[in-house]
Amino acid sequence: AASASPELCRPSVQRRPGLTPAVTMRAVGLVALLLALLCGSAAGFAQRVGYIIVDHGSRRETANRVVGELATEMRKRLDSDIVEPAHMELAEPSIQQAFSNCVAAGATHVVCHPYFLSPGRHVLEDIPALVAEAAEAASVTYEITPPLGALPSILDLIEESIRTAAGPEA
Repeated sequence: AASASPELCRPSVQRRPGLTPAVTMRAVGLVALLLALLCGSAAGFAQRVGYIIVDHGSRRETANRVVGELATEMRKRLDSDIVEPAHMELAEPSIQQAFSNCVAAGATHVVCHPYFLSPGRHVLEDIPALVAEAAEAASVTYEITPPLGALPSILDLIEESIRTAAGPEA
């Protein structure tokens, strides 16, 4: 019988917010079965991370294309083939569809980035609820990043934009 690489058999199980004990136990049971088949007595697994960039969604197709273009560019920057665009509402792909695509590509953990500036209702309530529902249905762990406006580097981007608009004499 073939054996798995040492990296695959190294313990790396982590607890993630939003998972219920039942979902966690179901996922752990599936992983344990897989590991028993691949590694014999291994106690963990190497997770494969998928990424979702989610925006609000729009009735305008030109606006919806932006997040798809961002996902394409992030595939290159992250050197990952599991980067999916999603829209919170009004357009497809939905967060659920993006999760399904990530899992179909082999993701066991998903990082979701809300492409929003402020931590308003969508970022604090709507997106976390949709992400938790999608993660539970897919039996994967997840994390949600802060919105762009919460990052300290946003000040550099604002400054660059203002200086560019003001011109060299400002």
